[in-house]
Amino acid sequence: MKSSQSTTIACLSLILSLSNINIITAANTAVAQSTITQKYQIDYKAQALSIVPQILEAANQLEDENYSKHELLRKVIRIYIATGEYNKIDGVINRISSQEIKSRLWHNVIVEYGISGELQRALAIAKNLPNIDAKDYAFQTIAEQYLSNNDYNQAVKIAENIQNKKTKAYLLLNIATNYAVSGNKKAALDVLAQTFYLVQRGESEDSFSNEDLLAQILFQYQEIGISDSRFQALANPSDIVLYTLFNIYANDQKYNQALAIINQIKEPDYKTSTLRSIADSFAYADKYDQALNIVNQIDGLSEKLSLLLKIGEVAWIQDQKDQIPVVLSQIQPIIQNLTIDVNNISIFSRIANLYSQVGNKDKALEIIAKSESLIGKYDNPYNRIQHILELARQYREIGDKNKSILLLSQAETLVNTSKFNDDELPSKAYFLSSIASEYATNGEYEKAIQLVNTLENSEDRYPALLAIIVGYATNDGYNQALEFIDNLNYEEDKEYLLEYTRIAYIYNYVEAGELDKAVEAANQIKKPANKIQALIFILNEYVEKEQDNRAIEIVNAIREPEIRLDALNYIASKYIYKKQYDKALNVINYIPISTNKISLLLDMAKAYNQDEKYDDAIKLLDTIQISDDLADTPKLVETLTKLSNIYADANEKTKSGEILTQALTKANTITNTQNRVLLLIPIAEQFINLTK
Repeated sequence: MKSSQSTTIACLSLILSLSNINIITAANTAVAQSTITQKYQIDYKAQALSIVPQILEAANQLEDENYSKHELLRKVIRIYIATGEYNKIDGVINRISSQEIKSRLWHNVIVEYGISGELQRALAIAKNLPNIDAKDYAFQTIAEQYLSNNDYNQAVKIAENIQNKKTKAYLLLNIATNYAVSGNKKAALDVLAQTFYLVQRGESEDSFSNEDLLAQILFQYQEIGISDSRFQALANPSDIVLYTLFNIYANDQKYNQALAIINQIKEPDYKTSTLRSIADSFAYADKYDQALNIVNQIDGLSEKLSLLLKIGEVAWIQDQKDQIPVVLSQIQPIIQNLTIDVNNISIFSRIANLYSQVGNKDKALEIIAKSESLIGKYDNPYNRIQHILELARQYREIGDKNKSILLLSQAETLVNTSKFNDDELPSKAYFLSSIASEYATNGEYEKAIQLVNTLENSEDRYPALLAIIVGYATNDGYNQALEFIDNLNYEEDKEYLLEYTRIAYIYNYVEAGELDKAVEAANQIKKPANKIQALIFILNEYVEKEQDNRAIEIVNAIREPEIRLDALNYIASKYIYKKQYDKALNVINYIPISTNKISLLLDMAKAYNQDEKYDDAIKLLDTIQISDDLADTPKLVETLTKLSNIYADANEKTKSGEILTQALTKANTITNTQNRVLLLIPIAEQFINLTK
């Protein structure tokens, strides 16, 4: 028995000793890792600081007034603050003689201190600024930083330093709102009462517009929902305050509260404006019954009609066509009493459009006829021509092309018989071009062409020629379009029209699902920018339909290397966006080694990081080989810096630092100071990020 106990004790002693070894080893490893991390942080800070003299050299080459100089100095300030070199900041700012610019730089220091958590340092600077406005701005910035840190009490203390009542009031209002959201309603009411008192004191100041603030205070007070005698003076707010309060509730989609505010408004104009606004909001929110109910509360017929038209148009935009007849049923009795004169032409036009949109052709024609009867009422021929053109468009859209063409003929005659001064000739050309475009849209190509031939300037012909091309494209008249272009007398128009014709037909083929025909047309396009635009449009369809092999076949058939590369870039980027990474990698593999290929791989690794797939990101990044002959030095430095950033985002900081050091070495070989510094600044910022 004794022997058994001895064995047990010996075993326990061995286990404990081994455990202690493991504990000590683990502790030593943690200490070692901490030491390594600290060493790297010191090295990274030193690397960032080593770049500062070069940034200052670049700044010295610029005039004090040059904004680029201020930006360079801001970068230096950021590096000094991030690395704890606070005592060097004075020397940076004193390089500038202008007090105004100095003040802006000191404010930048305050912002940077706020971001880095050095708010006491920021406060010390703010107190010593010479200008009151600059001080107020600085205190506001510091208070807002405390707010973002959820330290509302300290934010209130900082706000007390602000001299400008309006700035102070808005800041206190913001603090009160944050207190309320956090659930501390008592503190919210206390700060809100301070704000209210401040606004009341500020009423005598001309620059102190307090209606918005009073509305905001009233809004927060009502939201808090606790009665407080300090706000008794808000019991009977003015109409303008109520109007502002209404807008706050409406913008916040708190419609019941907004409606309750409307009932308190006495001034008719304010009331009508609020009713119109909330009816709009209801319509856009697909609450048409509520919108129409609001319309019935409006007294003026013209206001009511205008609002009904707006609701009907919103219904059309939002594809709620079944609501339009309901709106039209309320419009109909109003227009029976509407005066038929030129002032109401736009109203007749809008009503006719609504009837047309729901397929009520007869009613649309009836309304258009009322509008047509007003043509002769215009004294000004310009207005008459515009009105005829609008009627022609409406008749065409309804389907009465004959009537549309007849009106176009009237417009053409009116243009040709009206007297245009030299300075009015552009208007004449515009009218003729517009008539020609309408002829083409109606399928009257010969008439359109005849008019186009009367126009001397290419800019005037352009819209009409495009309308003719689109007309042919819509009616599958590809050969007619080519023949039309070939017969043109204007050589300068032919090339772009041929390109546009092919693009128009490609879009038609894609819409019809005839993708192979679209590819055939795209391959005939000569201008590279137009060709890649057309091919990308087609390839997008293949990718969406997951016909990946066909997409690759099309790309491989492209003869021009640059266009082929653009197409591969597009497909790979599309797959990365869709998170289909295997497909993206397959496409990337078709691209020869280049900065383009590496950029796509980096984009893919970045996407992995965003999905928190850090192991996949690192695995992909480890495959990237960047050689000196890959690109010129600036591009090489940019690529290395981006690679370093993505490694850091994947929590591989050691690897990130190694690559960043390579980027720094390469950047330092660039001789031009300004160009070198532009590449060094992102490197310095990344070194700072690695210390965090």
